[in-house]
Amino acid sequence: MAFLSRTTQSIALALADRARDACEWETAVGHYRTALVGKPDNSPIWVQYGHALKETGHLAQAEAAYRRAIDDDPTVADSHLQLGNLLHLQGRNAEAEAAYLRALALEPRLTPTAEQLASFGWSEARLSEVRRAIPAERPKPRRKLTLVGRADRARDLGQWAEAARLYRKALDGNPRRPEIWVQYGHTLKESGKLAEAEGAYQTALGYQPANADTHLQLGHALKVLGRDEAAKAAYLRAFAIDPKLPEPLTELRGLGWTDGELLELQRQIEERRTPRRCRPRRSQTRRRCRPWGRRLSLRNRRCGLWFCPSPRRCRTASASGIIDR
Repeated sequence: MAFLSRTTQSIALALADRARDACEWETAVGHYRTALVGKPDNSPIWVQYGHALKETGHLAQAEAAYRRAIDDDPTVADSHLQLGNLLHLQGRNAEAEAAYLRALALEPRLTPTAEQLASFGWSEARLSEVRRAIPAERPKPRRKLTLVGRADRARDLGQWAEAARLYRKALDGNPRRPEIWVQYGHTLKESGKLAEAEGAYQTALGYQPANADTHLQLGHALKVLGRDEAAKAAYLRAFAIDPKLPEPLTELRGLGWTDGELLELQRQIEERRTPRRCRPRRSQTRRRCRPWGRRLSLRNRRCGLWFCPSPRRCRTASASGIIDR
C-alpha cells in the first residue's frame, strides 16, 4: 500500500464527494479508493465507497465495503441500515431484516429503519414493543481501536503474525514512526523472521539513531542470527548512549567479555560523558572601561561625570570609580 500525504488524501476525498454529488459514480469510486489508501480505518469513507459501488452495480464489492465499515465501527446505525438496504435489493430479506433490527437497536428513533421493517410486515405495535425492550441507558460504545491499538492488543495476546500484519499496515499509512518500526521488529523476531526484524530495527534507527533500546533489540536479533561481532557493536552503541542500561553489559559478558574489560569500558564511557571545565580566555576576562553616558540618569549627566563599570581593573579610574570628563 502506497503512502499518501494528507494533502493528497484530502484532495481525493473532496473530488470523490464532488463526483458523488454529480452522480458520477465511476469517478467517485476511483477517488474514494484513493482516499482509502491513506485512511483505511475511516468508517464513513467506506460507507460512501459502498454507496458508489452500489450505484455502479458492483453489489458484492459494495457489501464488502459496508461490512468493512461495520467492522471498523459497529456502533453506527446508518452502516447497518445501508447494509440492510443492499441486502434487501438483492432479495436477501432475512439478512436485511436482521441488519435493520441491529440499526433499530442502536438508534430507536431512526425513521428509515422503521419504514423498512414496516415494508416487511412489522406493525407499529410490534415496533413499539421492540423499542420498549431496548434499555433506556445503553452502554456507551467502546472507543474504536486504531490499527496500532489492534496491533498492540494482538501483541499482548501473543498473536505475533496478526500483530505483525497490523503493524505493517499502519506503517504503510505512515512510515515515519520509529516506535512502530520497533514494535514491528519485535513481532517479526517472535515470528522467527529474524532477517526482516533486523531490517525493521535498522529502519527505526534511521529515523531515531540515538535510541539505546533500539540498538539493544538490534543486538538481540543479530545475536540470534549468529553475528556476534555485529551484536557486540550494537550492544556497545546502546551502552554508550545510555550507560544506566544493565542489559548491554550482561549481553557483552555473555559474548565473552571479562569483568576487567567491562570495568574499563565503563570508565571510558564515564570519562567521555564527564563535562570538562572550560577556562575563559584572557581576552574574555578583560573589561574595557567605557563611558556609560547613555545609561546614566539625568542627575548624573548634569554633574558632568562618567562612571566606570569596573573601577578596580581600570588603571585610569580613581578609587571612587569616578573619572573626570
